[in-house]
Amino acid sequence: MKPQTFLPLIAAVSQMAFFATGANAQVFIGFEPNEVATPSPGYTVGNLGTQGGWVSTLNNGSGSGTSTITVSSAQAYAGTQSLLIYDNNTANRPSASYTLASNITAGTFSDAMLQLAGTSDANFYTNFYTTSGTATFSIWYTPAANSGTITLYRGTGGVSLGTYTANLSTTFDSWATLGIVFSESTNTATVLLNGTQIITSSDTTTNWTIGKVEMSVGYSGGTNLGYYFDSVSVVPEPSSLSLVILACGMGLLIIRRHRKWQVARD
Repeated sequence: MKPQTFLPLIAAVSQMAFFATGANAQVFIGFEPNEVATPSPGYTVGNLGTQGGWVSTLNNGSGSGTSTITVSSAQAYAGTQSLLIYDNNTANRPSASYTLASNITAGTFSDAMLQLAGTSDANFYTNFYTTSGTATFSIWYTPAANSGTITLYRGTGGVSLGTYTANLSTTFDSWATLGIVFSESTNTATVLLNGTQIITSSDTTTNWTIGKVEMSVGYSGGTNLGYYFDSVSVVPEPSSLSLVILACGMGLLIIRRHRKWQVARD
């Protein structure tokens, strides 16, 4: 192998790694003060506002009470800070949304959550959209006096694709993790609670794509409802990461063979 052909091969391997990850890079948000985020580094305790690229929606113009969306140091799943969404307005369901760099058609979303003390009747909703704002699917937790349900929906509260019912009245009184593994190519999704599979779906009508994540708390008839959220993670399909590993492996193999060729020539 000639040296002049060696460099283009390395360049090709680098391009493989770049396109394997592309814009679908892993996203992890822990709401920590030392976390690198855009437009400014880290998260400051207080109003979430546009910190780290998040957009808050309160709509406190009617009803009673005032809702808040803040970065809090009162609770944390990991580190010292988390996101608190608090609904204290009867005509309101406050939400915080984060738009990814591109649409991800296969991968895993997960986060951790904890009920604000004294708000055991709080509902929470995790809605997903494309980057252009088209609703794709959602996960809702609806508590009741002695039980509760976690439901996977097509769209944001459209057609139910599966429900998990159990004695969940105290499930979120301590930190719990909720996640979903999704794939548009296979039209499948699996919802996980604390790492355990609770719902599976195979629905060809649903667009299993993530481009924007929205978390909200409350309902139109309730007040004093709140949840902490932390460790928000979006990871692209493992096969994409495998391509990166393969590309790196090819690069090392090329380098090794080139060294052997160089030794043999000398």
